[in-house]
This record gives sequence, C-alpha cells and structure tokens, in this order.
Amino acid sequence: MPIRTISDSLKWSLFQLYAPPFATAIDVLINAATTLENIREGLAQGITTEAVIRRLEAGEKLCILDVREPEEVAASPLPFQDTKVIALGELRGRWQELPTDALIVTVCGLGIRGYEAARMLLGKEVHQVAFLQGGISVINAYFD
Repeated sequence: MPIRTISDSLKWSLFQLYAPPFATAIDVLINAATTLENIREGLAQGITTEAVIRRLEAGEKLCILDVREPEEVAASPLPFQDTKVIALGELRGRWQELPTDALIVTVCGLGIRGYEAARMLLGKEVHQVAFLQGGISVINAYFD
C-alpha cells in the first residue's frame, strides 16, 4: 500500500507519518497495512492456528516451515511433528528443498517474517503457501 494512501486513511500528514524516533512503531503499522491489503487483493494468504490443527488432524499433508533464527527455534520449538526449519535469511537459497505437493505454512514469532517468507515463495511460483497469522505467539497461547 503506498505511503500516501496510509497517510490519507489515517488523516496524517506525511511528516507526521515519518518520525525517525518512532520508526519501529510506524514500520509495524505500515507492515500490517500492507499485509491486510495484500490479503484483500489475494496476493497473500493467512491461516489460523485452529485451521492448521484441523487440517493436520484430518490427515492433510502440510509443510510447517519455521523461518525463525536457529536460536529462536532452540528456545521455543514448534509443537508440530516434522517441522522444516529454514531461517528467512536462508530461504532464497534453499526454497527448492520444500515439497511441491503440500500447503506450506510459514511460521515465525509474530507473523511478520512468516508473511515475508510466504510472499517470497509466491514470487518463486510456489502457489500453495500461507503464513500463520500471529506466529508462534498464537500457537503458544493455543497450547497453554
């Protein structure tokens, strides 16, 4: 979504939207707006934890792809069997390792890197891909 559209919809000036001391907060807002726009336009697909669990329980073949860094994975592994781990920074060089006969569900901490991984895979013509909305934070809440 263009920055002008975001500023218009929030009724903020471009100057108000760009504030280096608050760049991290604004970056998250812009990322969220872009993600929602891409979902709305069919350029990205999200999936909920509940939908993933339902599909796995129904016997559907899914490829759960953890795109977090190795130390994040070690500290908090995913509760799914046969999770494939490829950090987002390595995915461009390793995406061919992924199956072509299953929905690939990209997972990260909050959903941002999972979304980026899904978009990158779509750019590589991998069409069966969805990012886990909310990332591992939602999975942890679901299993606690």
